[in-house]
Amino acid sequence: MSLIVNSIDIKELSPYPSFNLAQQQLHDLAPIDYFLAKELVLSTNFTVKSKTSGDVNVINKDELTLLFHLIIAVSHSIRIGNSCLPLVQVANSRIGFYADDNGIISHHGYAFPSLEEIKLLLTSLSTNPKENKLIILSENALYLPRYYKFEQELNNFIASTKNNEVSSSRYPVNEIQQCLSELFIYDTKENVDADIDWQKVAVANALNKRFSIIAGGPGTGKTYTVTKLLAAIVSLNMQQPLNISLVAPTGKAAQRLTESLINAINGFEGIISTHILEKIPRQAQTLHRLLGVLPNKVNFRHNQNNQLNIDVLVVDEVSMVDLPMMVRLIRALPSHCQLILLGDADQLPSVAVGNVLADLAPRPHKGYSKANKDYLTQVTQSKAFKSYKNNAYDHVTFLTKSRRFDKEGIVGRLAEFVIKGDASNSWQLLERSESSLLLSLDINQWLPKMVTKYYQGLAKCQDISQAFEMLAQFRILCATRVGTEGVANINQQIEQILYTKGNHQANKPFYHGKPIMITQNDYGLGLFNGDVGLIWTDEKGLLVAIFEQPDGHYLRVLPARLPSYESVYAMTIHKTQGSEFQQLVMILPQNKESKILSRELLYTGITRAKKTLQIASAKTTWFQGVDTQVQRYSGIQLKMETNENSKY
Repeated sequence: MSLIVNSIDIKELSPYPSFNLAQQQLHDLAPIDYFLAKELVLSTNFTVKSKTSGDVNVINKDELTLLFHLIIAVSHSIRIGNSCLPLVQVANSRIGFYADDNGIISHHGYAFPSLEEIKLLLTSLSTNPKENKLIILSENALYLPRYYKFEQELNNFIASTKNNEVSSSRYPVNEIQQCLSELFIYDTKENVDADIDWQKVAVANALNKRFSIIAGGPGTGKTYTVTKLLAAIVSLNMQQPLNISLVAPTGKAAQRLTESLINAINGFEGIISTHILEKIPRQAQTLHRLLGVLPNKVNFRHNQNNQLNIDVLVVDEVSMVDLPMMVRLIRALPSHCQLILLGDADQLPSVAVGNVLADLAPRPHKGYSKANKDYLTQVTQSKAFKSYKNNAYDHVTFLTKSRRFDKEGIVGRLAEFVIKGDASNSWQLLERSESSLLLSLDINQWLPKMVTKYYQGLAKCQDISQAFEMLAQFRILCATRVGTEGVANINQQIEQILYTKGNHQANKPFYHGKPIMITQNDYGLGLFNGDVGLIWTDEKGLLVAIFEQPDGHYLRVLPARLPSYESVYAMTIHKTQGSEFQQLVMILPQNKESKILSRELLYTGITRAKKTLQIASAKTTWFQGVDTQVQRYSGIQLKMETNENSKY
C-alpha cells in the first residue's frame, strides 16, 4: 500500500524546511546528508504495511522526523567508510549536539528513540531488500541500496567459492603433497623444529581453493610465499599453460609488487626449476588498468558481461581496496579463475566505503573446518591446526613471523605495541629509546637539518633514476592535510628552506628536482591519484614531469598537461600505503581533539619504515591515537558466520 502524502504535506511535516534551519539544530551537518534525506523523504515511495487491507496509513510528524534523521545518519555513516548503519549505533543516542567549554549550547541536535521504536517505524514502512526501495533494512542495519547490493554480491561470491572446496580439490592431494615437498626443503634446525611453517600452509591452503587470502604484517614474506604458490600452480599445470595476472591498487604498489617478485624469483634460481620460474609473471599492473578504464565512467570495460581472460589473479595491498572496487573486480572474473588476495589486515582501511580485507580475514583466526584441517595435515605434515565448527575461516592464512622486524627491533616492537592498543609500553619505548625516536614538537629545531640531509641533493643527482632512488630513502609523514602539522604547511616550509639554502627556483610552481604527487585521476595520461613523480630538466633543457612505471620505464608529461598535483616532500599516512622508505619522520597533530588519529593510522605509518623512524608527538596525542581503534560497520562478516554474533 503506497504512502499517500503529497509534497505539500511532506514540506509541512518536514523538521527542516531549509538547510540553514537544519544547520542551526544539527552541529557539523553536511549538505549532502541533508539533501539526500530531503530527496528520499520527498520521493514518498515507501509503503505502509496495514493489517486491514484498504486502510490508508499516513505517517505522522514524529515518524517523519525520525525517518529524516535516520537517512541523515546512514548517509553520514557511509561517508565515513561504513557500508551501512547498524541501528544499535543510533538507538538512544543524540546526533548533532554541541556545547562549548563554558557549557553554552549552540546545537541541540536530535535524540533518537529506542531500538524498538526505530525498528517499529522501519518495519511498518516497506524497507525490505526485495522491494527495491531507496533505503533498506537488513539484519538490523540500514543501507542505501547500492551498498546493500555490493555487500550481497561479495557475500554470494565468497559463499559460492566455499561450496565443496576441500572435497573437490583442484589438484590430486598426492600431487600437492609432492609439490610442497619439493618447494619447501629445510636446511636449518629452526625450520625443522617449527610446529607449523605458515608459509607452507598458506601455499597448501590456496592450492585447492578458488578464493584465498594470505595476510600478514610487513616482512612476513607475503610476496615470497605467493611466488612459491605461483610456482606450485605452474608446476601442477605444466600440460595446461595458465594466464596469470598480478595487480595492486596503485601504480606505486604495483611497482613494489613487481620489484618484490623479481627479487623473489631471482632468489629461487637453482632451487626451483628454471622452466617453472620462467612461467611466473614478473610484471604487475594496477587494478584500473586490468579492468580497463572507461573515461568519465565509474564502471570498467571488463565486467560481468565482458569478463577477463585470466586463470589466476593475485591482488596485493588489498587493505586499500574498497567495497565497490572489489565487487567490480569479482564481476569481471570468469567462474574458473583462482583469486588470491594479499595484504595486512591491521593497516588502515580504504579511504572509500568498506574494510574488505579485515572483514574477510578477521583476527584472531579461529581455526579450520575438519575437512580443511585433515587436508592441510596430510599435505603439510603439520598437526597443530586449530579446529572450527564450519568453513568460515578456511580461506585465510596468517603469516606471523616477520623477517624485517624481529622481536628485538624498535620499529617492530613499536608496531606490535600500537596495533595491540598498548599506549603505555609504546610510549615508554619512544621515550627510553637510545635511538632518539622522539623529536621536538618545535619542528624548526630539526626540519632544516632533515631537508639538508635528504632533500637538498635531489636537484644535484646525475640522472632521474638516481633521483628516484634518493627520494625513496626518506619521507615525512603527516596524519592530516591541514593545520600546523599538516602536509600542506610542512611542504611549504620545506620549499622555503630549500629557497633559503640556495635553490632560488623553489618558490616557483615547477623547478628541477621537485617531487610531486598526483591528486586526481587522468585516464588519458595514465596518471592516477597517489602517483609520485619528479620535475626534471630533460636533454633539451625543458622541464618535464617524470613518473616511474611498474614495468621499469618512465612516463614523461609536460607540466602544463598535469592533472591536480601537490608537492610530496611530506605526504599523508593514508597516501603511503603500498610504499616503503628507508627512513621516516612521522608528525602527529597537536590538537588533542583530532578525529583522524587511530592505532591503525599509527601502525600504517610506523610500518612504512624499513630501517629508522622518528616521531614528533605529544604524549596525550599519542595515547589518544593508540587508544582509538577504527571501526567500520558492514554485514560481510555476519554473512560469513551465520552462527556467530553479529559484528554490529
